Order: sequence, then C-alpha cells, then structure tokens
Amino acid sequence: MTHQRLSELSGVGVAAISAIEAARSSPSLTNVLYVVDALGLTIDEAIEGAMANLGRVTVNRANSDDDEAVRALSAGLDSPAMEARLCTLEDGTEMSVPAQVNAFPTFCMVLSGSVKITRRGAEPVQLETGDAYHARPGQVTSWSGSTTEPAQVLVVADCSETRIDTEFDSRSKGAMPK
Repeated sequence: MTHQRLSELSGVGVAAISAIEAARSSPSLTNVLYVVDALGLTIDEAIEGAMANLGRVTVNRANSDDDEAVRALSAGLDSPAMEARLCTLEDGTEMSVPAQVNAFPTFCMVLSGSVKITRRGAEPVQLETGDAYHARPGQVTSWSGSTTEPAQVLVVADCSETRIDTEFDSRSKGAMPK
C-alpha cells in the first residue's frame, strides 16, 4: 500500500505517515488508531507485531572454521550496528589490531591475561584482566600478549553508519612473532 493510499484511507497526512514509518515522529494515539484501522488490523495485532520485532534475540555460536586468533562475534546478524571480535594473543606475540579498530570508534576490554597496547604517538599502555579502553579510529596500532597464558580481548566497534567488511586487512590476519 502506498503512503498516498494509506493517507486516503486513514485521514492521516502523507508526510505524517512517512515520518511515522521512518521513526522520525511519535504519532498521537488518535493517528495510530486511524492508521491501524486503515490497515485492517486491531490495535492488539499492531502492538503484537511491533513487540515481536523488539524482542528478537540472535544467538551466534562458535564456529570451528573461525580463525583461532580473531573470531567474529557479529557474523550472521542482519546489519549489526556494532561489530564484535574476540581476539586471542599468545604470550610474546604482537598483533596488528583488527581493521575495525582503525576504521571506527572502538571499545576494547581485556577478558583474560595481560595486553600491552601500542598507541600512535604515545607510550604503550599495559592492560590487565578487566581493564578497558575506548579508542578513536587509527589511534591503537598493535597489541602484544604479555603473560604466560593467552590473553583475550573483546573488541566492539561502532559501525552504525557503515557496515565493515568481515575480512581483515593483510596486516591483521593473525598473530605475528615479536
């Protein structure tokens, strides 16, 4: 059904219908009832449909094909607003950060172990389990594991404006020896 036709059936203006559909406005209850009636729905059916979309949860299971050093956690999601990676660093290895860290504002948290981050134009910083940082694009250049056990880093990039590629550039395909 076109906006024009829905407007004719409901008595709600085309511009208002367009704004409601794009979530740019909060319509009055009266306009909601007019539109729902024009669509041939009950208010309960409309609410049930809206709630079904809000309550959706997608589970992403580990995949044996995942790279051991960097595992995508957002794979399989429909247009995620954030990309998440779980990165594992062995002791004494240095790794270029995943491409998303250089392209988007990023939150990183050390889940286990100890990691040294190298920052552009600044001294390296040592992070321990539970430590986290926020970085602007391009500010962190590499990580290195610095404990006797593997370190794991959760990386969450805000890519809401642009969907990033799930592949990494050639510099960050895995861990490189120091």
